Amino acid sequence: MNKHRKFFIVLTLAAAATAQGQFCKSAHAIADTWRAISAASNNWDSPGAWHGNNPPQDGDDLYFNGGGFSVSNNNLSGLSVNIISFRGAYTLTGNELTLNSGLYIQPSSSGVVDTIKLGGIDGEYIQFDTPATVVFGGAGNTFSFDADTGLWAQGQTGTVTIDAGNNNLEFSGGAYIGTNQPSNKVTVNFAGGSEGTISFDDVVHLQKYCTINFTGAQSSALTGGIIGAGNIIQSGSGTTTLSGDNEYSGTTTISSGVLDVTGNMTTSAIKVDGGTLAGPGGSVGSVTMDAGAITAHDANNATGTLTISSLTTNGGTLEFNLGAGSADVIKVSETANIGSSTKLNFNFKGAVPASGEGENVAILMAKNLQNNLPGFKDSVAAPLIGLGLVITPYIGGGKPVGDENPGTDPNTIYLYVSGNK
Repeated sequence: MNKHRKFFIVLTLAAAATAQGQFCKSAHAIADTWRAISAASNNWDSPGAWHGNNPPQDGDDLYFNGGGFSVSNNNLSGLSVNIISFRGAYTLTGNELTLNSGLYIQPSSSGVVDTIKLGGIDGEYIQFDTPATVVFGGAGNTFSFDADTGLWAQGQTGTVTIDAGNNNLEFSGGAYIGTNQPSNKVTVNFAGGSEGTISFDDVVHLQKYCTINFTGAQSSALTGGIIGAGNIIQSGSGTTTLSGDNEYSGTTTISSGVLDVTGNMTTSAIKVDGGTLAGPGGSVGSVTMDAGAITAHDANNATGTLTISSLTTNGGTLEFNLGAGSADVIKVSETANIGSSTKLNFNFKGAVPASGEGENVAILMAKNLQNNLPGFKDSVAAPLIGLGLVITPYIGGGKPVGDENPGTDPNTIYLYVSGNK
């Protein structure tokens, strides 16, 4: 079993004032500057690896100023330092390290945004005041951030990337992204492998002009809600789950993967250009779909209900799970404008009705249903051919063959599911 780890990073510009105060070197601390020239001398207990020939001790400040060998191995046990400052690209390996203050990353002199690869560090929060990339090394580790606000990204315009790899990043608090100024357009990319996870348990403050982009294959979960005027993008192949009350007013774009809304998200306009909008028990605002899929279930629910304030589809697929006497339901509070190129897709998960028997299920209900009935398409995941099923979609008021009790609401799409074996 991998050791449960905490991680504390501060990313900032030199002498920049931040929401946490102004970063400065620790009072009365000894400054140790890295200068190792090769892998043969890159262990921290090597006197020649540091200017002054003194390996770091508890309470010191450590500086990596662009010189020295790029791989630095902490082979000291139980070390506790005040700050670590990076200028340039480095990989930190070795034993777990305790930071009493934080990790300080400065822009390189060339202006290139450097990548810092890190092992285990014990701490409270991450703070970015400059664009940077932080990659969590190893696999199967848990890095936790325990401060009320576990992530600050309020610095220069640019992109901050947090790459979980195949590790678990747990923020027991929330986040502040941006400062609501047009000169402070911050994008935070959350990335990771298919075995990685990223979670926030408290409110994420996403300011105007700023964006969160879930770019990786990891599973992400925000349970405390999102507020502000920023934007959300789901562009990676993973699944992002939004629960709680999400009151941000920026746009939401889905181009890949799954955005799973199990809470309320009624103030953001959603554009589905690929991937899947899922929502068992969720409630969302206006939705436009050009490609991709919308469904009311997710990996944890056989069937569910998704409530949408208004829906316009110009393509894509409305996907429904069907069970014995149950089905996914999409409820549209106002107008559902279903384009003729939109498809209906079904996954049947119940017992097949006996031959000649059938039942009605409502799958899409709207206050005002416009345009044609979507086209029918057999499910790729669970083909209906060979199951002995006949599924007839219809709009209320039309009577399918063999059904004695058809649905009558002209603003509802029904299915008549019957057996033919």
